Amino acid sequence: TKAARVCLAARGDPVLDFGLRRAQGLDGGVSASRAAYIGGCAGTSNVLAGKLFGIPVRGTHAHSWVMAFDDELQAFDGFAEAMPQNGILLVDTYDTREGLKHAVAAARRFREKGHRLLAVRLDSGDLDYWSRTARRTLDEAGLTDVKIVASGDLDEYRIDALKRAEAPIDLWGVGTRLATAYDEPALPGVYKLAAIETEQGAMRPCWKLSQQVEKRSPPGVVEVVRAYVDGRARADILYAPHVEARPAGPWYDFQGLPLSFSLEDEENSLKTAEPRLVPLFSRADDAQAGEHEATGLHTVPEAEAVVRARKRAQEELARLPEACLRIRDPQPFPVIVSHKTRQAWSALWNDSAEEPS
Repeated sequence: TKAARVCLAARGDPVLDFGLRRAQGLDGGVSASRAAYIGGCAGTSNVLAGKLFGIPVRGTHAHSWVMAFDDELQAFDGFAEAMPQNGILLVDTYDTREGLKHAVAAARRFREKGHRLLAVRLDSGDLDYWSRTARRTLDEAGLTDVKIVASGDLDEYRIDALKRAEAPIDLWGVGTRLATAYDEPALPGVYKLAAIETEQGAMRPCWKLSQQVEKRSPPGVVEVVRAYVDGRARADILYAPHVEARPAGPWYDFQGLPLSFSLEDEENSLKTAEPRLVPLFSRADDAQAGEHEATGLHTVPEAEAVVRARKRAQEELARLPEACLRIRDPQPFPVIVSHKTRQAWSALWNDSAEEPS
C-alpha cells in the first residue's frame, strides 16, 4: 500500500495518518485510516477510526486554533490547558521563527504546571531548513528532548529526500497523498471470468482471446503459491491444480515468454511454497461449522482483525527482496507460470483460435 512505501521511506520513524479531511466518499476517511494502520502507520488523527479499530489516536491542533486567539502564545497556553498530555504545537501559522520562540516560552510554562512539551510541528515551507532551525532553537533552550513533527503534502519521495538530507525530523504526518490515491487514482486491473460451474458441479474453463497477447486471460481455476529462498520471497508462481499437483519449471512469464529464471534449491523451495489464496467463504452446514471454526474460517472482532492484518503485512514486507522495496525504481516482484500449466493454456488458446467463428 501507499502507507507501506511511506513508512519504508521514513526508515523507522513513526508515520501518522493525517488524511481524514481529504479522504473521499462517505467512509473514505475511516477506510483510509484502517488501511494506513495496516500498512505501517503508527497512529491516526481520525478519532472514529481509533474507536472502531483500536488504532492509536495522535495529532496536533489546527491553524484555526491559533487564529481563534488574540496571539499565538495565548493559543499555545490554551492548548496546553485543554490537552496537557498532548503537548504538540503547530508553529507556522504566521511566522515560523516567531512560532518557535513562542513554543519555547510555552514549554517553560508547561514545565511549571508539571507537564512537558512533546514536539513542535512544521507544516509548510522548506522542511529541511526549518527543521534544522527548529532543532537549533530547541536545543539552545535546553529542550533537547522535544521532537519535531513534519507535515504538508508529504509522500514517500519527499520523505526519502529529507531523510537523505539528514533533516532532523522525528515524526511524519502524511495526509492528502496517503488517503486520496493521489498518484494512482485508478487500479489498472481488469476482471475476466476464468471458470464457471456446470450443473454437474464441474468447473468449465473460460478465457478471452485477443490479437494482443497480453490481453489473453488464463483459462480455468488457478492457484498461486509464493516460493521462498533463505527466508526471502523469490517469486509468486501460477499453476492450474487440475493440470499438476505442484508447479515445476522451466518457467514462463504471463505472456508465454520463457524466463531465464531459476529457483535456488528448487525442490525444497517448491515444497515449502506458501499458498496465497485463502478461502473467506465456504459452503458448510451446521455439522461442519465446528470444523470451519477450527480452521479459522470464522469472523473475529474488527479491531482484532486489523491488528492481525497489520502484523501479517509487516511480516510479509520483511520477507520481500530489498530491490522490491526501493522507493525509486523498485524491481517488480517476479510472477511466473509453470511449464505444464503454460502448455495447457496454450493448447486451449490455439484450439479456440482454429475454430471457425
